[in-house]
Amino acid sequence: MSRVSFFVYLFFLFLVFSCEKDLNTAIDVFKKPCINCILNPDSVITATVSLSQSISNNGEPEKVLNAVIELKQEGKPSLFLKHVGNGKYRTDLMPSVGTKYSVIISIPNYPTLEATTIVPIRPEVTYIKGSLKPKEEIKSRYSSLPFYPYTFEINDKPGLNRYWVYSMEKFKSDDYKWSFRSMYYGPDFIQYDDFNKETDAGFLNGFYFLYYLRILDSGIGSNMFQVNEECPVDKYYKYFFMDADEHYDKYLKSTIKQAMNDGDNLLFNEPVQIYSNIENGLGIFGSAAITSFKL
Repeated sequence: MSRVSFFVYLFFLFLVFSCEKDLNTAIDVFKKPCINCILNPDSVITATVSLSQSISNNGEPEKVLNAVIELKQEGKPSLFLKHVGNGKYRTDLMPSVGTKYSVIISIPNYPTLEATTIVPIRPEVTYIKGSLKPKEEIKSRYSSLPFYPYTFEINDKPGLNRYWVYSMEKFKSDDYKWSFRSMYYGPDFIQYDDFNKETDAGFLNGFYFLYYLRILDSGIGSNMFQVNEECPVDKYYKYFFMDADEHYDKYLKSTIKQAMNDGDNLLFNEPVQIYSNIENGLGIFGSAAITSFKL
């Protein structure tokens, strides 16, 4: 290589490297107020208020400390939630089932936020435990435990209900601390919504459901219908039936879809729009009523 050719090559090499620079992926977003408030007849009303932030920001959302939250109940004077610190607001009121509530949130320099919900009625559920001896072990790559068959009977109310089923369990090995059960691999009830159903040959039935079981309240010919589920016998166990209002139902389903997106094959997953019913803002103002059993 001649000296001239060498310097020409060196010039282009420097030119290429001088064009390289780190890509700034920070995304500026217009911050919107975000409220999260789920009414439950068994708990006092609480809410959290914060400001939205860019997905490139991994820090904690900025809390709103000066919001005025007005809660309206049909036929009664308005109540105001009190700020108790760190963007959390509460009142000593416990909501009533079957009642419509509206919320109005005022924050300086932002439009007024509004939303409504109707608190559902608690599901009427009874259960029957199966045989005294546990069934054959349900084996999966994750566990091999004896299970009892349980039959849960729901007295389905007229109209559309949005039932969700979930459970909590605790093990002796974990000092009997309650933990959320995130996987269900019992019978394939025809009324289960399959949006969170995953196929996996490692399970006895070849599938499992993630996080919750959502029951479709359609096509049921009787006011009474049954759900069969397998419950482990070597631990404490709580089973919950929840009836959610239309807003919390959509919010919960969208957040579960997003949680599933965060798992394997993230590159090929489509983004999920988290449901919100907050006018002029983000978040959720919904309600749910829960019936629980300690098995």
